[in-house]
Amino acid sequence: MRLTVVSSVDPAPGEKLPYYEVGGVRYPSVTTILSVLSKPALGQWAANEAAEAALRYAQEVWDRKSRIDLSKLREWKRSHTAAKNVAADIGTWTHGLMDSVLAEARHRVPYPGPQDGTEKRLRGAAAGARRELRLRTFQAGRMVFSEANGYAGTFDVIASVKGLPVLLDYKTSSAVYDEHHLQTAAYLAAVAKPPSKIRRGILRLDKRSGVWELVYAPRPLLEDLEVFMAAKRLYDWRTRDAAWRR
Repeated sequence: MRLTVVSSVDPAPGEKLPYYEVGGVRYPSVTTILSVLSKPALGQWAANEAAEAALRYAQEVWDRKSRIDLSKLREWKRSHTAAKNVAADIGTWTHGLMDSVLAEARHRVPYPGPQDGTEKRLRGAAAGARRELRLRTFQAGRMVFSEANGYAGTFDVIASVKGLPVLLDYKTSSAVYDEHHLQTAAYLAAVAKPPSKIRRGILRLDKRSGVWELVYAPRPLLEDLEVFMAAKRLYDWRTRDAAWRR
């Protein structure tokens, strides 16, 4: 597959489209396809966020000796959504931070999260990863698509890691999960025909500790690509009547 720059349809403000449009053809995005995979940990995380919001409000009522406002129940139910949006904004900011660090430029975009030391930890982790891994940019991230397999997406970077080419995806999640490697498999298969000498890895910057880790894909590219395509078949079946396909 050749590396191909594509353009997407402009979404409405605040809206994220599940596809890219290339030459009049709509290709579902890699991340949207992988959303069909079950993520049990997210359910527990959402429950924890709601519980913590309830506890914070209970403490507030106790401290102020005020009446309980039952309308706050709706806020508790939505607390995980607000936290998820903040986490997504921090993830986007971190991608820009890594781009700036690799370009040896100052990252001037304001940090979107709370002023709790996370920004300093992420900046330190990014600088440490660049220094210790001797990161250099081979190919800046861009949108690519696979006409044969029917998907599109945007990879983060193909970097030189201690002199060797690696397609990296940046994460600020609490861990590296198997589906992350399916994501990089889809991107690399759209960039270079398997087998490829380019390795795949997840560069995770931890928001809480400020440490970084590079986790290479443990399975061959074609094996992960096969699983990704199985997920795509399930996604295609679930969305066969979706309005965006018409």
